[in-house]
Order: sequence, then structure tokens, then C-alpha cells
Amino acid sequence: MKKAVLFIIAICFFFSAAQALMEMGEGTGKTEVELKEIEPFVYVSLRHKGPLSDIEDVINDLILTIQSLGVNPQGPMIGIFHTILGPDDPEDLEMEWEIGFPIGEQSYIRAREEIKPKLERKVWEHPLVASAKYSGPYQEMGEAITDIFQWMEREGYDKAGPVLTTFLEAGTPDAPPSELKGEIWIPCKK
Repeated sequence: MKKAVLFIIAICFFFSAAQALMEMGEGTGKTEVELKEIEPFVYVSLRHKGPLSDIEDVINDLILTIQSLGVNPQGPMIGIFHTILGPDDPEDLEMEWEIGFPIGEQSYIRAREEIKPKLERKVWEHPLVASAKYSGPYQEMGEAITDIFQWMEREGYDKAGPVLTTFLEAGTPDAPPSELKGEIWIPCKK
């Protein structure tokens, strides 16, 4: 039961993050942004090009695949968005994104003989990110992402990789979506 609730919340979070990337508008300036140095980490993911409405199927496929291989996640689910739609782009424009989990190298080594072609092992190698914790309703996540981009521009940073979102805490199963807690990373460079 608990896994099912967390799974549903994770789907909502990633769908909302993707929607936020599509609907970025004016930022609020209220988001606290900080630079973080990130050590490289190994993760497995399913990459997808298509509409965001496919997200439930992609997450189901990811979970079934890693379970069948005995791969143990070493952290929360991550969403990586390679396409960010602009305000003038049509809503049905296909986005490129992936859903995955950080894993330990040993977990991957045990599974590598059986790894399915669509499941990719990757290394996050973006050492510097503009980071912001996010807490609040899904609908306001786009403002937080816009705030990060505006902060980067003010501070003289350029985007250097895909946007990563992670689901940190969802509160209790009965908690409203406004209690969602996540983090947004945008790789950057001077």
C-alpha cells in the first residue's frame, strides 16, 4: 500500500515537473537558489521521447525492469528533462525526458549481463548545479524553475545540461499535494 501511494505521488510529481517546464512563465523571485557541487553518481534510466501523458507507462516499465534485474535503487526517483518548451511552442510538441534511480556501482555490475537494451546505465557528470528545494503545490513548480533560470542569468551562469528533479518527501499518504517536497537541479557553468 505504501509503495503504491509513493508511486502515485512520484508520478504526479514528475508529471507536474514536466508540465512546469512547459509552462514556465514569470518567476516569483522567492525561490532560494544555491550553487552545489555534485559528485558523479551512477544511475539507470529509461529515456523517452514523446508526450508527458506517457509518464505513468514509463515509470511502470522502469520499476518492473529494475525489479526483474534485481537492481536496488540507492536514492529517490529522478526525472531528467532534456527538452524545455518555450512559451510559443505547441503543447503537443514531443519532449525528450528520462526517469530513473541512482544505483550503486555493485548493483549495476550484478545486473549488467541481463540489462535490457532500453534500460541505460549512466553517470551524472555535471559537477556544478544551481539548486533549489521545492515545497508546495505542483502548479507552482514552474515559477521555481523560472526563478532558478533568472538567478543563473543574474549571476552570469549558463545552462550546461538537462534539468533534474527529484522527489524527496511526500508527507503522509493523506497529505495534500501542497506538502510535496522535491529538489530541482540545473547544471550550470560561468
